Amino acid sequence: MNDNIDDIIIDTEYNFMCKLLLKLNVANDNFTMKKSKNKYCCVDFLLINEYNLQNLFIEHKQKKISGESYNTFFIGYNKLNKIDTFYHNSNTLLVWECEDDIYFTIYNNTFLKNDTKIINGGKAYLIDKSVCGVGWNDLIDCVLHHLLM
Repeated sequence: MNDNIDDIIIDTEYNFMCKLLLKLNVANDNFTMKKSKNKYCCVDFLLINEYNLQNLFIEHKQKKISGESYNTFFIGYNKLNKIDTFYHNSNTLLVWECEDDIYFTIYNNTFLKNDTKIINGGKAYLIDKSVCGVGWNDLIDCVLHHLLM
């Protein structure tokens, strides 16, 4: 048993991780996921297909909005630049889990040319919703496409 209560984190990211693994492992039980222990890391998870060692980095955002009401999603300016710097040769999945549905896209360095806006005092890139997939089924298809190559 873990005696350090600080090592036990139950939050929206943990809930997302459990949901994603449950849905993935219905199709294939070769997937594992690691959550970054560094709270300042620019990605939250590493998802690994243990069969072929293909992997996918995931940045997850929980939003208390209805995504269908907006044309864009935001991601922090520094966060996206760090993703480009440290993970530019890797597949990185950006996920916005909203109250109505889940939205996602694979990082593309052209996002760094997108418009920016000041949101809650911080600079953020705008990601057009038209480049995003929607729904858990499409998310699973996207993940499987990248991990079953």
